[in-house]
This record gives sequence, structure tokens and C-alpha cells, in this order.
Amino acid sequence: MAQSVITSAFERLKAQEAAGGNRIIIDQFIFANLPGQDADATPSPDETIPAAEHIVHTQQVDKNGMVNENTVAYSVTLPESAGNFTFNWLGLVSSATNTLCMVVYLHPQEKIKTADGIQGNVLVYSEIMEYAGASVATGITTPVSTWQIDFTARLHGMDEATRKAALDIYGPGVFFDDAFKLTASGTGQATFAPGIAYLRGLRVELETSGTLTFPTGVIQTVYLDAALTGTLTGENKSTFSLTSKMTADYTDSSGFSHYVEPVATISASGLITDIRKTRRPLHKRLEGEFLTRDANLSDVQDKARSREGLEVYSKTESDKSYLAKDQNGADIPDKPLFVQNLGLAEAIQNLFPVGAPIPWPSDTIPAGYALMQGQTFNKDVYPLLAIAYPSGVIPDLRRLVIKGAGNGRSVLSYEADGNKRHTHTARAQDTDLGTKSTSSFDYGTKSSGSGGGHVHEFGSYVNSYWGDSNHTSFLTGGGAWTKEAGIHAHTTWIGPHGHTMYIGPHGHLVIVDPDGNEEVTVKNIAFNYIVRLA
Repeated sequence: MAQSVITSAFERLKAQEAAGGNRIIIDQFIFANLPGQDADATPSPDETIPAAEHIVHTQQVDKNGMVNENTVAYSVTLPESAGNFTFNWLGLVSSATNTLCMVVYLHPQEKIKTADGIQGNVLVYSEIMEYAGASVATGITTPVSTWQIDFTARLHGMDEATRKAALDIYGPGVFFDDAFKLTASGTGQATFAPGIAYLRGLRVELETSGTLTFPTGVIQTVYLDAALTGTLTGENKSTFSLTSKMTADYTDSSGFSHYVEPVATISASGLITDIRKTRRPLHKRLEGEFLTRDANLSDVQDKARSREGLEVYSKTESDKSYLAKDQNGADIPDKPLFVQNLGLAEAIQNLFPVGAPIPWPSDTIPAGYALMQGQTFNKDVYPLLAIAYPSGVIPDLRRLVIKGAGNGRSVLSYEADGNKRHTHTARAQDTDLGTKSTSSFDYGTKSSGSGGGHVHEFGSYVNSYWGDSNHTSFLTGGGAWTKEAGIHAHTTWIGPHGHTMYIGPHGHLVIVDPDGNEEVTVKNIAFNYIVRLA
């Protein structure tokens, strides 16, 4: 536990400020690391501020507050940005006069800075100074409850949990051996012995014997009154007193619970009768009933019988009953039962569960397995397999691959092969062949057909001027005809020539021929799928 002290320098500062009508201002924390410091030792009131080489950090007081009129608290928070350093000494300082007011010895504390991806820590320290008129002397009137967490309830709860745990073990009251036993030492005088007692789970210890003075001539009962007490700045401890006042358990004006248990009665003549509920400590109760470690079995009373109970045998006897280490398990009489007792079968089942398909690189199926080819099985004979296949049918995985079930698809459902739906486009590219010539041929000279011989009659036109008319008349030849030409023919030369034909741009129907295997597949190696029968 940390040890603290208010320094003599503070007492002088307090008197000086009071004489001048000034308030005491404590505004700084000093953190130091003093080599060889005993954290459990009590600091000296005459201690001074450490040398500069030992001071690792200084920081202003963050908060102060009043606990009560005689107690004030000062608090400081070391943020993540402070560090890295180690300290075991903490001091409260009035910086105006460089006066060390309070010293606290600590076990080494580490302050780590957050940097380079390493999370640091945040430390909060509150130091409480208790002296008469502290609130008035410092002018601190703000209650600490406005900013400081009160751990009183939590600490009280921890104390209560410890007390109740001991109450479950020791009961409402127990005295070990002669603890608090009264023995008459004279008229009206008695001594009570040291020792340990538990009252309602509260541990009470008397280190040295004490004396008790009691009135004579009256009948009385002596009680042990114990309580867990302490101050805000002090360590909690069990306190007790012996009283003749009969009372039940109670809570005093300071809020401390008291537990009362009778220890003795005293007659009018001074005769003391012990009425304590006693018990031997556990370690003493075990002595003589159990073996001790240091005796190394030498305190065993019947060693021969103990050897029989421990089944310690000679080498010859052991060979008949125990395994030989150099046999490596070959001398186990019932190996299947041995495997069963070790739980190896269950371990193997857990490694590869029954029902899971196993690729097997052989047509010879090992014992205890079956080829997965759609056959039925007896669910009563193979209950573990029935858990995987409740229908009692092993799936047929020949010529199949296993596919992870997608959303909406049932496990063990079958899906036929097929291509993913798609389309093709195909056409013959248009080509403008332009104007092309046909092949030529020389037909030579050809004759026309003959026939159609004929003659023509001829005449003349005559103008007539008769009277007032003026006209023209055609007069025939009077039987005169042209000379007949007779039947004849003509020849016509055709000559070599050709013709042109315009084809123009156009398209053609294209047929896409089938291609591929008989079924959809990927590159693969054939294995047999087998399943374990169990």
C-alpha cells in the first residue's frame, strides 16, 4: 500500500500563511524515480524535493476539492501524450514558495506515451490532505463529489464480500485455541490471551496478551466488541474492545458496523467461566491426521498395508499387471477396447464426419466404406450415416461433381448439366462485286431466210383545173407493174461480242455447325466417391 506523509515544510508554510491571512496554494505535482526506495516505508516529514536528475515529470494540479472541512483533495491526470517514464515518488508542491507539502511513496509506476501505433495509458492520481481547517486554509469549498468518483461504496462492498465469505466458512463466531480467553490474575483482575477470532466473518487478531479490570461482587458477562474501522486517508483495520455491557450487533455514529460475541462469565466471587466458541486452526487439525510433505512418507504408520493400497509391486509382479514401455503398446491385450477407452474412435469421427464424401483413387473400396452409387442402407445398422442421409439412400455421385448449395437450393438436390443461357450472332459479309462481263463468242456471218417474192403496180398524180375547183388525182398505171425481183435472201454479220449483268451488294444465309462434347465438363481426374459406414 502507498505510504504518505504531510511534510514539516508544509506545517511551517501553513503557519506562515495563516499569520499573513493568506490562503495556502498547492498547485503542482512532481513525479520522480528514486533508486533503492522502499515503497512500503513511511516517508520522513523532513523530506525535500528530489534532485533534478531524479525528477521525471512535473504537472499542474488539474482539480481540487473539499471532502469535508478538515480534508481536501488534489488530482492530476497524466494524458496519453505524457511519457515514457517510470516513477516511484509523488510530491505535492506549492510552486510559489517551492514548498514540498506532501510525499507519497509508490511501487514503480509505468507511464507509456501513445506513439508509433503503440497505445499508451492514462493515469489519474488523487492525493488527500487531512488537517484541521483544511477547507478554510486553502479556500477550497467545491465538493469533490462534483468531479471525483467516490470509491467508498465499492470498497465497502469489497470488504463486505470478504466478510461474508469468511462468515460462510467460520460461522457467526469462533475463537481459535486460547484467543481472548480470560484468566483470573487477581481480585478484580484478569488477563486475556492473544490469538485470532472471527466475529460474523470479521477477522480480529490480538498480538499480545492484555489485562482486564472488572468490578467484584456482581455477576457479569464479558463481550468482545469488534468493528472494521478507518479514516478516509488511513488504512482500514479491525478494532475491538472488551465490555460487560450486553448488546446485540449495532452500527455506531460513524457508520461502522460492530459485531458482539460473549467470551466469559464472571461470578460475584470472581470465578471466570470460559464460554467462547472455540475451534482448532485448520493446520493444527490436520496435524496427526494427514501426511506431511517434508516427512516423505516416513510418517506412514502401516507401510506394508500402504504399499498394497498403492499397488506398489516388484518387477516380477509388475510384468504381469502393467505394460512394458519397450513394447510400445504391443502387449495391450484388447486393443479395440483400449482405443475405445482412449476415445480415439470419437476423435477420428470428429476429424472427418460420417456422411462426408471422400475421393478414393481406387476401384477397390476399403472395409467399412461404401461406394456412393445411389444405394439404400439400413439406418438402424448405420445410425450416424442416417443422420447425414435421413432418407436412407446414399447419393449417386458417379459422373457427378459436388457443388456448393446456393441460396434457395436444398442440400442434396440434383441439377442436370447444361450451358448457361446465351446467344450467337452470324452473317456473311456483304461484297460489292460491281459490273461483270459475260463470256464472248464469235457467231460469224449468218443468212436470213428467203421467200416473199412480189411486184408493185405504179401510177401518177394529175392536177385538175376544172371550173373553180383545183385538186389532185391519182391515176393508176393502167395495168403497168414493176419488174418482179423474185425470191432472194440477205446475209448479216453479227461478230464477236459480250453482254454485262449488274449483281450489286447482297447477303447470304449462314448456318452455324454444332461443336463440343456430349456433356458439359471441365478438366478433371476421375475418383470414386466413398462414404464411411457408421
